Amino acid sequence: MFSVAPPAWVMTLISLVLISPRPAAAEERQVALTYVVEPKLKTCPDEKWVRQAVAARLGYDPFHSGPGTKIEARIRSEDKGLGATLEVTTAEGKPAGRRQFTSATGDCLELVSAMELAIAIAVDPHYLSRPAPVEATVEQPPPAPPPATPLATPAPVVNAPPSTPLEFQAQLGALGSIGLSPSVVPGVTLQLSLRWPRFSLGLDGRADWAGSMNVGTGRIWTSTLLGALVPCGHFGRFAGCGVLSVGAIQVTGEIAEARRETSPLVLVGGRLKADFALSTRISLQPFLDVQAVVTRVTVLSGTQPVWVTAPVTGAAGLTVGFHFL
Repeated sequence: MFSVAPPAWVMTLISLVLISPRPAAAEERQVALTYVVEPKLKTCPDEKWVRQAVAARLGYDPFHSGPGTKIEARIRSEDKGLGATLEVTTAEGKPAGRRQFTSATGDCLELVSAMELAIAIAVDPHYLSRPAPVEATVEQPPPAPPPATPLATPAPVVNAPPSTPLEFQAQLGALGSIGLSPSVVPGVTLQLSLRWPRFSLGLDGRADWAGSMNVGTGRIWTSTLLGALVPCGHFGRFAGCGVLSVGAIQVTGEIAEARRETSPLVLVGGRLKADFALSTRISLQPFLDVQAVVTRVTVLSGTQPVWVTAPVTGAAGLTVGFHFL
């Protein structure tokens, strides 16, 4: 179900009554309704559905388009789930009350059902205490959009701990790195992770293109392959991560003779990254890595060192993330 604050449903209903306008008679209980849903939330009920559902609860249609008391309802997406705001304004333009609603499960139908009850109480503060009308005088609401279930007047809800949905993510992207090659080189990365609301655990694979440098009349090339364990803490759309990388560096030299050697690599450091949603399933994720080289590699020409891996390496890149619940 939806979640509100404070969590006790009794306190919720009391606070809703406190923000409601206090009309003197039933004929005065007429309000102007504004209902706005973020365009990408396709499964949310429309304004007609909400108007008819509230009218069915009250037994009459309380809505009009003229001046007077105004109720404004807005639904939006949040980092995890959905959020909604309900505001009541008097005919004189003075704020009469404001209420926030959230749904950690992202179920818009549950969120709107809670808002219908709040709107009904805002129109008629005695709605819950008066007997239900014998016969409905307004058109009943149409079937809810999928995944809809028949609506009933909400019964008292015993608060339960919020769920912690687990999400699988896969990211594919490109990067540029420095420190593991004689020059700045491009590379590719594949990242797989399990994401909770505030924490994720990922496995990365990375391959850097070969970088080269001249050594006298010869030349050397280096390329790297790395795998990494990446635990992250998430704060909104940003995250800070630890990175432990293990892999190998391959050095190919053509100096006195052609030769190829492979050495192990161990790196440890951190990552900063962001997540910018393009849709509910796809996002862009820029990142920046800084790591210390635990196992440095030195390239020799005879007994003379000609190149050595830097003590600290860096990489910056951009991935496209795919989200699967």
